[in-house]
Amino acid sequence: MRAALIGLLGLASLPLAAATLSNRGHLEDGYHHDTTGSSSSGHRLEALLESRVSEGNWTLDSVLLGRYRSQYDDAGGRLEDRMQSDQDLRELYVTWAGDSWQWRLGQQQIAWGRGDYFRLVDVLNPLDLREFLLPYIDDYSLGRQTRPMAVVEVYGDSLEQQFVLAPRTKTTRFAPAGADFAVAGQPQGLPEDDEHERADIGWRGKTFVDGTDLDFYLFDGLSPDPLYVVEEGRQVEQQRRRSLVGASFARPAGDWVVRGDLVHLFHEPLQTPTGADNVPKSAALLGLDMTRNEWTVNLQATVSHRHDAPSSLQQSNTWEASAAVLKDWSKQRLNAGLLWLYNHDTQSSHMVKANLGYRPWNQWYVETGLIGFSGGERTQYGQFDQRDRVYLQVRRDFSF
Repeated sequence: MRAALIGLLGLASLPLAAATLSNRGHLEDGYHHDTTGSSSSGHRLEALLESRVSEGNWTLDSVLLGRYRSQYDDAGGRLEDRMQSDQDLRELYVTWAGDSWQWRLGQQQIAWGRGDYFRLVDVLNPLDLREFLLPYIDDYSLGRQTRPMAVVEVYGDSLEQQFVLAPRTKTTRFAPAGADFAVAGQPQGLPEDDEHERADIGWRGKTFVDGTDLDFYLFDGLSPDPLYVVEEGRQVEQQRRRSLVGASFARPAGDWVVRGDLVHLFHEPLQTPTGADNVPKSAALLGLDMTRNEWTVNLQATVSHRHDAPSSLQQSNTWEASAAVLKDWSKQRLNAGLLWLYNHDTQSSHMVKANLGYRPWNQWYVETGLIGFSGGERTQYGQFDQRDRVYLQVRRDFSF
C-alpha cells in the first residue's frame, strides 16, 4: 500500500502548468446528550477536505477526514476511548480517462445497488460501525471503509462495464467493548485465521432499456463480517468466501421513481448458535421516491430468505423497511425530517430520527434532533435501547 501511495504522489508531482485544482469540504461541531440509562453527553468535531487535480486525461482525487470524539461513558464510570481522535486519508486515487474507457488505481470506494440503508449488492467496501450509523446516516459515503482497488470501466454503445480488483481483504470495524455502540457478546482481540485469504473481484454491467436503468453484478471474494470458530481448542476470527449474482433497476413512474435490487448469494457466511455455516441466500428490495412541492418521500422494503438454513436458527426470513419524509420551507433554508428504520429477524426492532435544520447563510447549517432505538436486547436496533439521544450540530461548508 505504501508503494502505491508513493506512486500516486509521484504522479501528482508531474508538471502541472495546465492543471486545474479544486477543493471543497466542511467543518462540523456536534454535541449529544443521552436521554436513557446512565445519562451521558459527548462532543464531536469533524473536518473533511476533498481535493481534485486535473491535467489532460489525468485526475488525482483525495479525501482527508479528521475526527475527535469525547470519551465514552458507561455504567461503570469513565471509559478509556480508543477512538478519541482519527486522522484518515480516506481516498487517494489516480484516474486516466480515454474516449471509451478509463481506469482508476488507489484507495477508493465503489457504491453498488439502489438501496439507501440496506446493502444487498453494495459489497465492495465494508462499513465502519464504531458509532453505528449515526455519523453518516445522511451520507453513506462516510460509512464505507475505503480500500486499495484497481478499477477499469469500458463504455460501449449500449453497455457500460466495470471491472474491479481489490487485492487486500478488509473487515467491518466494530466499536470496542464497553463503548456506546459495542455489540453485546462480540468477542474481542481474537487471533485471525487467514486460511481463506483471497482477493475480491467484481463486475458490473450497466444499460438503459425503454426508460429503465438496469445494472447487473457478479462478485466473488470474502465477507467482511468475521465468524468466530473453534480451531485446535481455541476460538479464532475467520473470514469466509462470499459470492453473488445480482441486478438492480430504477424507472420513473409519474411523480415517483421506482427502484429495486435483487441478489442471490451462493455462499453467505453465517454465525449460528452452534458455530458457523455457509448458507445460500436470496434477497430483494423495492423502493419508491417522490419529490414534489418541497416534499421528499422515500419508502423502502426488503425481504431475504436463507435456503436450507440450519435448525439452530429460529427463522430463515428477515424483513426490513424504511420510511423517510423531508419538508422544506423558505427556499430550502428551513427543513424538518423524519426517518424510521425497521428490522425483523427473530424479533422486531426500530430506529427513529427526527430533525429540524436551518441554513442561516448559504454555507452554514444548524441541526437539532432526536434519535431513538427500541426492540429486544439482541436485535439490530434494540441492542442500543439505552442510547436514545438528543443532539445539536453546526456545519460550515466551503469550497475554493
